[in-house]
Amino acid sequence: MTTAVADPKARELDAAFTAAMSGPAKPRSEPKTPPEVDPEAPFGRDDSGTPIAKYGYRNDGTIRRTSAGRPSKDAPDRPRVDDKPAELTQADGKAAEGAEDDLTAALVGTAQGAWLCLTATSKLPLGKLRLGKFGLPPDASERMAAQAYLLDQSKVQLAMALSTAAKHNARANVWARKLASEDATWMLTVASLAGPFVGASLDLWKGSAPDPEKAETIKSMAAANNATMEEIKAQFAAMVAEQQLAVASAVSLAQASGQVPQEQPQAAAEAAL
Repeated sequence: MTTAVADPKARELDAAFTAAMSGPAKPRSEPKTPPEVDPEAPFGRDDSGTPIAKYGYRNDGTIRRTSAGRPSKDAPDRPRVDDKPAELTQADGKAAEGAEDDLTAALVGTAQGAWLCLTATSKLPLGKLRLGKFGLPPDASERMAAQAYLLDQSKVQLAMALSTAAKHNARANVWARKLASEDATWMLTVASLAGPFVGASLDLWKGSAPDPEKAETIKSMAAANNATMEEIKAQFAAMVAEQQLAVASAVSLAQASGQVPQEQPQAAAEAAL
């Protein structure tokens, strides 16, 4: 068995590797000196030389290095607040611009619209409505009507109370103006006007077998609707007859004036139509 002779280049590579491993280690570079941090201004200073307190101050007056914790009340250079109350603005919950306006009359109108809405809702069969196992009390409609009565009796006092609150608190002022606006009024009016129709429709389709009294009401309503349809049909027939009479009269006048030959009355009538 013969053994292959090693490549001369491989021997040179092995020798170079052995020399490198047995030689002295390469000197390491000296570590860089970290930049000096001013303990009184770890985040630097502004243009005027004042230390930048990125996260506020500690209780001992030193600058906080992290955002953890609550800001110190004894921190230096803290904005001074005098004893005079700040300008009343909407943002801080105090009286806003225009708070001197009296909104009582407009709020009474909104309360009236809310009363109409509650009254219309009380006409719905609220006590029979169910959502799974949940539902309102059997006398929910009566309670809704009673709530509407309470609102109607107290609407002036409630409007005066909210108008007074709006003069002293900006948030109350915002809500009062929203309620006093026309947007709230027309929405309540629409709800109150549509409420009876919705309630009657729900009651009409409620249950599969209506009681005798309700069945008689349904028959009466259907008969009234059929009678209305017959009236419309009669009005339409009368309108067609009136148009035909007008056409016949026009054809007769055209024939009398010689504009239409006597033997073509039908064609003239069709052209007139």
